Amino acid sequence: MNGGHDDLFGFGAESWEKAKLEAICAIVREGRKGNPISYSDLAKAISSINIEPHGHFTTRPEFMAEMLAFVDSPYLRMNFDTGNTFIAGQDPAAFLDRFRDKVSHVHIKDVSEGLAAAVRRQIAKKSVGGHIAAARRPRRSVQNPGGNA
Repeated sequence: MNGGHDDLFGFGAESWEKAKLEAICAIVREGRKGNPISYSDLAKAISSINIEPHGHFTTRPEFMAEMLAFVDSPYLRMNFDTGNTFIAGQDPAAFLDRFRDKVSHVHIKDVSEGLAAAVRRQIAKKSVGGHIAAARRPRRSVQNPGGNA
């Protein structure tokens, strides 16, 4: 073990992953016995549950705040991602400042304006394309199973 990613709290990386999986399985087994499972118990077993800003809802601060407040637990945290927030059109520094107390992990990415604009165009194209495809689908009529109109 080299003290880096291969050595976490005295476990090799493979053993650490196995220990986390065993903790999750123990909680699930307790739930099957009728003992309540809480997000807090699960998070304690794996240290925390992180929500990453990625996609329509979690890159919008008002929705992220709502999600982080959904469960009153110090174990529900955020994996802050500078690139995802920037691509979504947010100011990463302001986003981080708002959720500073909930951040437990950070993904730092160097995303250029050009890349962000290209990804935004691709997302917009997919979104518009999906709406157009849905509008073109033939509508099915639903008939009353009782035969009455």
